[in-house]
Amino acid sequence: ESAPPVVEASAVPSASAAPTATTSRMEGEYEEIRGKGYESAVQRVSALGLMTGYEDGSFGAEKNITRAEFAAILIRASNLESVANMETGPSQYSDVPSEHWASGAISLATRLGFVNGMGDGKFEPESEITYEQAAKTFVCILGYSVMVKQQPGASWYADYMRVASQIGILKSVQGAQVGQPLTRAQAAVMLDNTINTDIMTMAEGDSYQIERGSTLLNNLLDNGDSLKGVVEANSDTSLTGTSSLVKEEVIIGGYRYNVGTTNAADYLGQYVQFFVKDEDGTATIQGIFPVKNRNEMLEVDGRDIISITNNKLTYATEENDFNEETESLSDSLAVIYNGKAYPGYSEQVLLSPAAKLKLIDNSGDGVYDVAMVRENTIAKVERVN
Repeated sequence: ESAPPVVEASAVPSASAAPTATTSRMEGEYEEIRGKGYESAVQRVSALGLMTGYEDGSFGAEKNITRAEFAAILIRASNLESVANMETGPSQYSDVPSEHWASGAISLATRLGFVNGMGDGKFEPESEITYEQAAKTFVCILGYSVMVKQQPGASWYADYMRVASQIGILKSVQGAQVGQPLTRAQAAVMLDNTINTDIMTMAEGDSYQIERGSTLLNNLLDNGDSLKGVVEANSDTSLTGTSSLVKEEVIIGGYRYNVGTTNAADYLGQYVQFFVKDEDGTATIQGIFPVKNRNEMLEVDGRDIISITNNKLTYATEENDFNEETESLSDSLAVIYNGKAYPGYSEQVLLSPAAKLKLIDNSGDGVYDVAMVRENTIAKVERVN
């Protein structure tokens, strides 16, 4: 289902697989956002490194976002973080000392006209940014401020909000109100909309034009692409057999990619969206996360499995009451046993009382395509050679 990547990747036979599951949290996998309307937006901006979570593993979706945090996000979205890091000298604002963590971002964002101070020579970095302030800023970084026509007697933000709505920046932003602080979840949705909106640029003379297909996302990826597909192989194994990949490689949708700094190797068997760009001739993943509504997971203890017949797995949902559930398994079920592909489908390997099963439906059709099996044996060491 995924098109070949724009950047050059090594094509390999599509019958390969990916790595085993890990207990570490993956990009965008914040428990608090699951099932929420902003889940996909948070996943995407997190995978791109534009917004990050907290040390406790939370995203802080309902927390309000500060003006300093917002300035830093704008600079990352504009792919100017390295430029901001070179900003030196005294700040334009009396309340932003040079040692402030966002000093460079605030300085550069001000010089570029993305943000303004709050009067009296102050920026108020720890104050919360409001819905309309954020909307104006996103309009400006996309170049659409030329469409803003202030009407006499109207609020300063009125036409910025109109333009922001017209070009899609405000799409699916739930609960936001003019004059109210913007939450991190709302900011993530607005940011996701913004980086996927075509940029307005100056043409000949004093005219402006929309650059179709030119977005902040494209700039972030340096002519890379956003792709989707099933992770089919990592250096440990593939969904169908052994793997010849090196540790830094995975195969997704039949193409070989370098994992970069991501944990792409931990998504074996899952349908993912990922961002990739060319780094010195190598297709390198910049961010990756499982696609919402395409990956159904089921964890079953081997002791609770009652039977497997005609690709139907029946198991007890409660150990005492024995409430039964039945799930469908694919005819071509891929079995990964203790991190390695199991040669040939065998019901016995799924029926072991000592096994822990994680079933993956990566096509959204209610049929499980992959079975991850973990089995441990306890024994006494009797002799050592």
